[in-house]
Amino acid sequence: REREREEEEEEEENTPKAVKPKSKKRTLESSQSPAQRKKQRVEEEKQEQQQKKKKKNKNKNKKSQDSETAKESAQKSPKKSPKEAPKEAPKGKKKDKWVTLARGLKYKDMSPGEGPTAARGKKLKVFYVGQLQDKKIFDKKITDEPFEFVLGTGSVIKGWDMGLKGMRVGGKRRLVVPATLAYGKEGTDGIPPNSTLTFTIELKGIA
Repeated sequence: REREREEEEEEEENTPKAVKPKSKKRTLESSQSPAQRKKQRVEEEKQEQQQKKKKKNKNKNKKSQDSETAKESAQKSPKKSPKEAPKEAPKGKKKDKWVTLARGLKYKDMSPGEGPTAARGKKLKVFYVGQLQDKKIFDKKITDEPFEFVLGTGSVIKGWDMGLKGMRVGGKRRLVVPATLAYGKEGTDGIPPNSTLTFTIELKGIA
């Protein structure tokens, strides 16, 4: 008998156990009364609602903090001023440059011209308007035949001999002539002594 018992025990040990036996512990729910189970469910639901409420408040606080952070960042960052479009210079109103020559003589070309160039010894044909410093016109020639003279020979005031060199036919030039290159301390008819004169001269031709 002992031999048979040993063989049976040895056979049981060698048999593989594929499935573990289920636990025989009773669940807590099975040991509770219906009233206790109901009370437990109510408490569980209450705890679940509290957890949801906490989670909701947490998300709300986070959004509020993010909003405050964004607001502070916006306040700290400098406001960018809108870019101003570059102002375009009015067309047809180019700023002419004045050229200063010896002894205070100045001129600027209002229109450059495209014809032959005025030079010493050439006979020039011009229209002109002469003005005092108060803009009063003391002499002019703008109609009929142009005024003619030979450049650089002293037949006109020194300011003209110096200031009309290099002008081209068809051009218009404005001269500002100091008294020392015009009629000086004596002056002349319609021109007071020591007067600075302004001439607007248009070169009509060269002979």
